[in-house]
Amino acid sequence: MHGYTTGTFDLLHDGHFQILRLMRQQCARLTVGLTTDDLGARQKRPPVLSFAHRQAVLRHCRHVDAVVAHSGETKQEAHRRLGFDLLFIGDDYAASPEYAGLPDGVTVRILPRTPGVCTSELWRGLQRRCLDEMAPLALSLSGPVLRAGDGTVIKAVHVGATEHDPHPTLSSTDDRYGVGLPEPRNWRGTEDDLKPRHPCVTGISSYRELLVAPLLQPYRWYPVRAAPLKYENADAPRREDEPDPVRRLLAERRQPRAVHWLLQRHAGTPLDRWAAAAATAEQRADARAQVRRIIDDLKSQGVVHGDVHGQNLCVDAEGRVSLLDFGWCLWRGFRLSEAERQLLERRLEDDFDWTHFERCAGGAV
Repeated sequence: MHGYTTGTFDLLHDGHFQILRLMRQQCARLTVGLTTDDLGARQKRPPVLSFAHRQAVLRHCRHVDAVVAHSGETKQEAHRRLGFDLLFIGDDYAASPEYAGLPDGVTVRILPRTPGVCTSELWRGLQRRCLDEMAPLALSLSGPVLRAGDGTVIKAVHVGATEHDPHPTLSSTDDRYGVGLPEPRNWRGTEDDLKPRHPCVTGISSYRELLVAPLLQPYRWYPVRAAPLKYENADAPRREDEPDPVRRLLAERRQPRAVHWLLQRHAGTPLDRWAAAAATAEQRADARAQVRRIIDDLKSQGVVHGDVHGQNLCVDAEGRVSLLDFGWCLWRGFRLSEAERQLLERRLEDDFDWTHFERCAGGAV
């Protein structure tokens, strides 16, 4: 009898080996369809361990006879390819419709999960442990900005119930809260001060940076990595019954629908300080050329940074220039108001950000 099962088998633990042992006891040969990295990312989250790593561990498991890649094929397609007699599934998938319509002679056997241990719990435990060991650098509306031991800075991006899109691909700039400005923005007051000296809603939008970050991952000058960490708070109340839009904004920020994480490596010294302290004429010329390449890269992607200056450009120990802080950026992928769309196209067509940078840099490079 040939048995078959599928799974991600990430962060392998005793529960995995217990269920593999139960499967192998019921068949002469057990094949595991191991979830690929791409499928894992689509289904739940990118696996911590790579496909090659997980495959190597399973091949060393005495209960497993063969490991094949599972990239999303149906069980019927897998049967045509492998010809198994037994299909093993965990009891948490027992009601799934994909197990109907298998050929005659194929038996589906449902096995119980090992109680008290699962990969998702291990993953959440790792997240909590990492956060516990990080040093807070500052406080923001979204919570503490944290520094890890390797020079990485981690910033939480809280997405309120009104803002939350489970598949964020567009940045809506609609006035969702009715406060007269596009959302989402950061609150510039204090928790208890509903009438601050600053405008109620203004400034940087971490959510914009979260959305544009995947577009900029290929560029070495971009120091931010959108982390595959996301916490969803299913119990967060939707405060649509709150008549005051400012109070509703605060309520949703305090108990967000979802929290995403941005990881940023230490990008070095701000360019204006670096230029004033130690830069040679040759180093200045190289930095200037790097800035031009960065702006050309952005223009090719239809992105206007909106705030290019000597504090948002940093130079590391190797002389590499990075551009930070995309909270004011415009991008053709966002859903823009007509005024924003016209501004973006005008900046892309005319001077883009280079003229703006030269004006703001004040001769630093």
